[in-house]
Amino acid sequence: MAETLEKRQGKKEMPAKAQGQKLDIMPSEKPMLSKEEQRQLDYELFCAAKRGKSNEVIRLIKAGADLKATPGGDEWTALMCAAANGHTETCALLIEKGANVHAESKISFSGGDTALIIAARNGHTDTCAFLIEKEAEVNKKGEYGATALMRAAQDGHTDTCAFLIGKGADIWANNYNGATALMFTAERGYVKTCSLLIEKGADIRAKNNDGQTALMFAAAKGHTQACAFLLEQYAKGGGDARELVSAKDKKGNTALDLAAHEKYLLTCMFLVQEYLDKGGKAEELTFPDWFVSEASNNLALDVGQAGKQASRKAIGEHMEHFVSLFKEPCHLIFNPVCKK
Repeated sequence: MAETLEKRQGKKEMPAKAQGQKLDIMPSEKPMLSKEEQRQLDYELFCAAKRGKSNEVIRLIKAGADLKATPGGDEWTALMCAAANGHTETCALLIEKGANVHAESKISFSGGDTALIIAARNGHTDTCAFLIEKEAEVNKKGEYGATALMRAAQDGHTDTCAFLIGKGADIWANNYNGATALMFTAERGYVKTCSLLIEKGADIRAKNNDGQTALMFAAAKGHTQACAFLLEQYAKGGGDARELVSAKDKKGNTALDLAAHEKYLLTCMFLVQEYLDKGGKAEELTFPDWFVSEASNNLALDVGQAGKQASRKAIGEHMEHFVSLFKEPCHLIFNPVCKK
């Protein structure tokens, strides 16, 4: 067969790239790995990041570990794991090598947490500062709509909360159920964090989608000191404590009802006393039978034949002495020691 004109003239066939076709060539530095080898490398990178072993991280990346992989049970990337443990240097290395600071964990259908949210929840302020410097979104909502500020507040990391607020964290933001950062920390009983958030403008009267206030969150977990602080701050702002104590959620429960449901006796007694001190009347409140019995026993009241009505009246008259014991909650069987 006759040679083509191109061959006779000594021309070579044009390469695919020159013809406008895409070449699918594996980079020379990227080794060919089996699926099992890839999984093993990814897991080792995850563990190295967790321990903050930067040199090991470098070795594993060169060996082909995937920065996007999520081998852990929480569906975290290596960057998230480093952030969770406050390894800022390792975070810097991972981002330099291409880790995505905006990536989200995949564990929840409601949305995932970013490295910043994870660092904030663990109180690693320096790591938070670095991630924000690398353009992490301060008000990004993660799992169940919680922000970095909410997660920091939830675990009582007051300094981290202060830093995030200084960087523009929205103190009035709500999660998907309408809860605020103040509600998150009140539920855990962190008075110092409550103080910071209120100082920065958090609304004590705010309600979540179920109509519950921060006071209800604190009362439902038996955090008497947090309840006392919230009511004190509300009064300082010109509010009437009776409004908060008697406020009802969408199911008709007051803070007292929620504390009573979990049998937090001290918290119940405190809320009753606070209500009475501000001009309320005992008959305006409702108590479950166990509360009447326990309160009577702790006050050494003789109910006798007068029955529960007399007991209720006696509780109102003798409450001040009993509530003075709230400074030593460890001596009361129903109430756990309040947190910082």
